[in-house]
Amino acid sequence: MPIMSIYIFRTLEFVKLKWSKLFLVTLFSIPAVIIYFDTSLYQNISEIPYINYIFYLLIILVSLINPVFSVQERSLTEVYKTISFSLILVVFFTSIFFYSQYKSKTLSPVIYDTLKNDLNCDIKKSEFILKDNYPLDLMLFFSDKVKPDYFSDCQIELRFSSFDKMPIEDSDSINKTILDMTTKSFANINFNKL
Repeated sequence: MPIMSIYIFRTLEFVKLKWSKLFLVTLFSIPAVIIYFDTSLYQNISEIPYINYIFYLLIILVSLINPVFSVQERSLTEVYKTISFSLILVVFFTSIFFYSQYKSKTLSPVIYDTLKNDLNCDIKKSEFILKDNYPLDLMLFFSDKVKPDYFSDCQIELRFSSFDKMPIEDSDSINKTILDMTTKSFANINFNKL
């Protein structure tokens, strides 16, 4: 953040606020990019939770703290402080939102929770048998579980399918929904204890 603050300060200092209005207007693109990224995770607009709309409104309101709306002439320092404050708030609220909204839906926490709570397996003594297409981040976090060099107490068959398709209907298996970060979309995961 300090490097960005220095950059903004130096940029505004050299242009003497002559072209700064154009730069300040481009700061509105940051919330637009964040909202686009979040809405692109969902197939339909009706699937977006209402809490997301509250977040969208919040970052738009925070981005309105912008010197471009100032009627009177401001000093460079005041402009710099206002821009920094607005950017810090946008980054802060975005970080909190994405962490609280999507942390429990990523692959790693879903697998850990399902193994521990639903299948009563120890992650250290489990083996994964992969079926069909699987996310690349599975191998990043659990490559030692795919073909382990130890005798496993739990063998879990994992099947991944698109969120569009119906989850696998098997009374002995467990279906969960994850946020696949490689494709930036939701996917179904089926756990079947062998």
